[in-house]
Amino acid sequence: MNTEPQTPPRGMRALQHAGSELQQRIAIGYTRVSTADQAENGVSLAAQRERIEHWCITNGYTLAAMYAEDKSGGRADNRPRLKKALAAVKRTRGVLIVYSLSRFARSTLDCINLVQQIEHDGGQFISLTEAIDTSTATGRLFFTIVAAFGAFEREIIAERTRGAMQHKRGKGELLGGRVPYGWALAPGTPEPVLNERTGHRRRPAAAKLIEVPAEQQVLKLIRAMRTDYGYTLVQIRDELARRQVPTQAGKATWAVETLRGIIKRQGSLT
Repeated sequence: MNTEPQTPPRGMRALQHAGSELQQRIAIGYTRVSTADQAENGVSLAAQRERIEHWCITNGYTLAAMYAEDKSGGRADNRPRLKKALAAVKRTRGVLIVYSLSRFARSTLDCINLVQQIEHDGGQFISLTEAIDTSTATGRLFFTIVAAFGAFEREIIAERTRGAMQHKRGKGELLGGRVPYGWALAPGTPEPVLNERTGHRRRPAAAKLIEVPAEQQVLKLIRAMRTDYGYTLVQIRDELARRQVPTQAGKATWAVETLRGIIKRQGSLT
C-alpha cells in the first residue's frame, strides 16, 4: 500500500491557496469622534462605520469587529477602544481600517508608530479617505508623506491660533475662563450669557481687561524672583507669604500651581 502523502493536482492547490487567502481577509474597523461638537457636526461615528462596511463588502473582506471611540482625547494612549482594535488586529493578523488619518492619530510620530506596531503584529493598515494601503510599498510611502503633511497642517493652524491669542492678550482681552491675577474686568463688561446647550456661561465677546496696579507690582516681583534670582516655585511661595502678599482670593498662602500658571502666562506675553 502506498502510504506517501498524495500531492493534490495543480488546480486543486490553486483553489486551496485562494481559499486560504479568503480566510485571511479579516478587517477590524475603528471610528472616532473627539468632542461632542464633532459628534454632532463633523463626520459621525455612523457615517464612518457605513463607509468602512461598504469598503469591506466591495473588496471581499469580513468585518470581524468594529470599535468606536466617542468624545475621546487625541493621544493614542488615552483611547481604550483603539487599544482593543489593535489587539484584535494582532489576534487575527487582519487589517485595521479607519475613515481617515485624522480619526486615527493626531501626530506624524503617533501615526507612524501605530502603523509600525500593526505591521510588527502581522497586520496591515488602510485609511479610506487618503486611499492608503500599507500592504504595498507604494501605499507605505504614500502613508508616510500624507501623515507628515497632515501634521504640518495642524502645526500651522496651532501656530496661527497661538499668534492670534497672543495678539488679543497683548490688547488686554480676556479670552475665556477666570480673570488672571493682575487684571480686572473693565467697567461696562457684559455679564456672561448661559449657553442652554452646554450649560456653560460665556461672555458674548472678548472682555476688555484693565491692570490692577498693586497686583502688577506683585507680578513683577514674581518674575524677578524667577528669572533674576532663580527661585523655585516653592521659594517664591514662601517669599510671598513672608511679605504677606495675599492671593487674588485674599488667601495668605499661594498655591504652587497658581504661581506656575502666572509664570507661564507671563512667558506667553514676551
